Amino acid sequence: MSTDNNRFVLYAGHYVRVRIIAASLIALGLTACFDKSADEYVASAKRYVAKKNNAAATIELRNAIQKAPKHAEARFLLGALFLEQGAPGTAEAELRGAIALGRGGEDVQLALANVLIKTGNVAQLIREFAGKTFTDPEKDAALRLHLGNAYLSIATPFSVALVNWRPGVILGGSQGGAQHEDSSF
Repeated sequence: MSTDNNRFVLYAGHYVRVRIIAASLIALGLTACFDKSADEYVASAKRYVAKKNNAAATIELRNAIQKAPKHAEARFLLGALFLEQGAPGTAEAELRGAIALGRGGEDVQLALANVLIKTGNVAQLIREFAGKTFTDPEKDAALRLHLGNAYLSIATPFSVALVNWRPGVILGGSQGGAQHEDSSF
């Protein structure tokens, strides 16, 4: 009988050792998970975005910014996510933060233009982007569309008449309100 008890003690001791080793490995794994660099968080966020899991991507990007507050790429991506999720005010803060940290490029500029049109800051959009041209034709076309919408949103009846004006067309005035088109044009 004492042999059986010794065997049980041996097995129980082995069981305790296995549990200690397993707990140590789990703790080590959790430490490794929480000890990621900002770049690793950003890479993880990009994978989540590719899987359409924006909530998880947002958490990863916030972790990256907490780890490295001056991580311009994380701020840009977080701003783009906020814009996509319908929070343009928060997106603007992150995008401007990314620009202030040196994150240039047409993608961040176009995202900022998109934010400004969505928030109704059309005067600001015109001030910041009226003279810009992007090298990427698709991005430049999108910027032109935003600028056109901004100009139209602040248009007065007089400015609309100027946009529609063509040489040779007389609108009102001395002709008694009749429209006359000059055939020489």
